Amino acid sequence: MVTLRAFGAAVLVGLIGLTVGCSADDIGAAASSPPPAASTPTPTPTSPTPTALPTALPTALPTSTPARTTPRVPTLVGQSMKAKDGRNTSRCLKKSCEVLVSTGSQFRIKTSKGFATITIVAVSPQGLTIGLYGDSGFGGQTSSGSAPGEFVAYNEVHISALAVSGKSAVLRLTR
Repeated sequence: MVTLRAFGAAVLVGLIGLTVGCSADDIGAAASSPPPAASTPTPTPTSPTPTALPTALPTALPTSTPARTTPRVPTLVGQSMKAKDGRNTSRCLKKSCEVLVSTGSQFRIKTSKGFATITIVAVSPQGLTIGLYGDSGFGGQTSSGSAPGEFVAYNEVHISALAVSGKSAVLRLTR
């Protein structure tokens, strides 16, 4: 009967033999044969010399993971509700403007293609919806989404949402 220690030694001899490039028979024969004569050159191994394996494995893997930081996306809520032109929407007729508007507000703008009316249809934390109706018959509604920035251009007029609070919003029109 083979003991566990004898079996382990046999496996180790086999592994060393595979690493060096010879069999267990070659190892056993080398141990029982006399050393080569001085006139016979000693062959050099063609396989790399085996390296020692680590004797201990790590006992535990790291348990903490680096904290992930998610970039904060700005929202219209919480932005400054100060508008450069206040509630003076008449400034928007022919020039760039920054105005405070509310649900139901309505004002006119002039573009290179004619006049149009902007109506504030809805304001909420998710953004604002405007109706844009040109005197030429063109018209429709569009929403800003919840992030500040430009959300529609009509001819050369670019409309941006800057902030919302309750049923009010700050709009910027640039030309």
